[in-house]
Formats: sequence, structure tokens, C-alpha cells
Amino acid sequence: MKLNPPLRFELGTPLRLEPKRFVNPFLSTLYLDTPVARSSMSVTEFKRLLAHYKRIGFEWSQIWLQTHQQSLSRHQTTPPMIVRTIVEPFEYPEWVVEEWHIKFLLSERLLTRARKQASISNWHEDPLVVATWDGIITLCFRSVEQYYRSFHMLPMVGDRLFNEDTGWRIQDRSIDGDMMTITFTMDG
Repeated sequence: MKLNPPLRFELGTPLRLEPKRFVNPFLSTLYLDTPVARSSMSVTEFKRLLAHYKRIGFEWSQIWLQTHQQSLSRHQTTPPMIVRTIVEPFEYPEWVVEEWHIKFLLSERLLTRARKQASISNWHEDPLVVATWDGIITLCFRSVEQYYRSFHMLPMVGDRLFNEDTGWRIQDRSIDGDMMTITFTMDG
């Protein structure tokens, strides 16, 4: 096995940084193509110019902030996001079949799968997981709606929704006549 020789670094002369002329792009558009004249400058002059440039930049940012502060404060804040937990029943006001409100619950197996997918400690409030499972539950409601249109009855326990092979199975179905709600418990 051939070994590579160790790396060697040679120290060279340090490069000298020279300041460039400050040009305000808003006030002057002339002389942009003129080259910067090289001049020997002492360290104290360089530091003084650098402090001057920093002060000008700070003043410009303050001027911009003062002129735009009113427009920034005028913008409305976004309305608070409704936090839904995955443990509560999934329900929407438009999920109605023949005056019966439809709700969906997740089985213990699906809740365990959701807990494994969550990236935060409050797994039941993880918005990404809730949004993902909410989309699948919406597909389940569409399946219930189409099933009712086709057969004029609601799916029974054991039926699979939205896909015959990989869809979710109805584990339990409970009916509340007083509230006019039907709750389906879904299993994977």
C-alpha cells in the first residue's frame, strides 16, 4: 500500500486589503465604472473609514425602518390556526349524509402509527401528522358519500373505504340518534 507524503504548507506574505470607495447607489449613478485608485493608507485611516461606512449603513437602515414602520404595522396578523388533535373525532360541518353528521375516529393501531410518525413530543398535536391523516379521513368520507349514493345505505363494520385492497377498514360504527351523528372507528 502506497502512503502519501504529509501535506506541507508554506507561509507566504500576507495580502493587504485596501478599502473601496463607497458609492451610494440611490444618490449617484455616475462614476460606477471608474476604477478605484490604489493608495497607501494607514491602519488608523482604514479603521476610521470603516467606522464611517458602518455608521452610514446603520443610518440608512434606521431611515428605511422609520419610513416603513407604519406599513409594516398595518399588515394584519394571520388568524390563529385551529389546533386539532388526532385523538379527537374528525368532523366537518359539511360532512352530512341525509341529515346525519358523519364523524371518524382512529383505532388504537392507527394512533400508534401516528405517534411513530410524529416529530414532536405532543404527538397528538403534531400539525403535519394531523394534516396527513385528515386528508385520508376526507377520502374516507368521500367513500362513505359515494357508497350511500350507490347503495342507499351506509357502509357496515368490516367494509374497506377508499381502496378495496389497502384502504382503511371500519372497525366500529356507533349511532347517536339524539345528536343525529354516526361515528365510524377506522382501522388500518
